[in-house]
Amino acid sequence: FFNYSGRWETVNTTEKKAHWLKPYFEFQIKDAKDFLVLTTGDNYEVFVDGTSVVHSNYISGSGKVFTVPTTGTHVIRIMSTSNSTPFTFKGIQTKGNICRGEDRELYCMFIGDSLTESGYSYAFEIPNRLYDKIDCVRIARSGCALVDGRGYYPIPSGLPARREGISKAFLNYQDPFEVTSRTSYVFDGEKVPDIITVSLGTNDALNAKETDQEFIDTHVAFVKFLNKLYPNADIYILQPV
Repeated sequence: FFNYSGRWETVNTTEKKAHWLKPYFEFQIKDAKDFLVLTTGDNYEVFVDGTSVVHSNYISGSGKVFTVPTTGTHVIRIMSTSNSTPFTFKGIQTKGNICRGEDRELYCMFIGDSLTESGYSYAFEIPNRLYDKIDCVRIARSGCALVDGRGYYPIPSGLPARREGISKAFLNYQDPFEVTSRTSYVFDGEKVPDIITVSLGTNDALNAKETDQEFIDTHVAFVKFLNKLYPNADIYILQPV
């Protein structure tokens, strides 16, 4: 029933845990007055037909109830709001009918640091302006470098002292801020991107010269890896600033 975009880890067969930057899922609901969202954790936002809504009731131990403006068919989007403390989606309860949300024309992958993570960045402006045409996955973290051991994000307690670069973190469900053991991402069965943007190097350049050979070698290897993984995707490399 649910059309997932972004990084979602299957937990206990039926439950899905959100990872990285604002992953979301959509579905359509018909002839319902309201619906109950069942989750572990409250770090999510609900949109009805593209408009953010607040819950009308909270059922202790179960979840939040959201109302729809009218009867008929509505598109519901539920989006994660926290990289470091993600929520787990457990299900929807409603007296209405639920069907799968439609796939959009393009699926885009945005990879980067704070210039990508910012809510005012291209990674949000493009999907917002082309809301009916684009779905996306965002792999980005403020202060993160491409190369391991670089960058400027604070290291949460419980994680290794050496900062993880995007080139390695990309391979995991969890972003570098999650204080959990790393779980290797399962690429099989995922949505395949049509367009990929890579905006990395700013935080590497602050640690070493931009022409540093380790950065060059890692960047070339990472782009080649993406090209092999997604051979039909157009890949755009943004110049570090």
